[in-house]
Amino acid sequence: MKKEKDGIRKKLYRIMKNKKKNENISTEEKVEQLVENVNTREEIKERLMFGEILSRSVGEGYKCLRKKDKKEFSNVVMTEK
Repeated sequence: MKKEKDGIRKKLYRIMKNKKKNENISTEEKVEQLVENVNTREEIKERLMFGEILSRSVGEGYKCLRKKDKKEFSNVVMTEK
């Protein structure tokens, strides 16, 4: 039981460490890291598809909003965490 807890704790530590490291990376650097690995062609396709779908759905949803709702929407989307 203790070994299992230690394994989970170490895994969580690695995930959190990797997450903090990736938060400060610019978009260009993320793309460069992804493209460096030759075996990531499918992953690149998936990420591009996800980004395009997200962009279109947000854009279409925004077009349907009233003026007051558009302002509120932009305030929510544009605020930093």
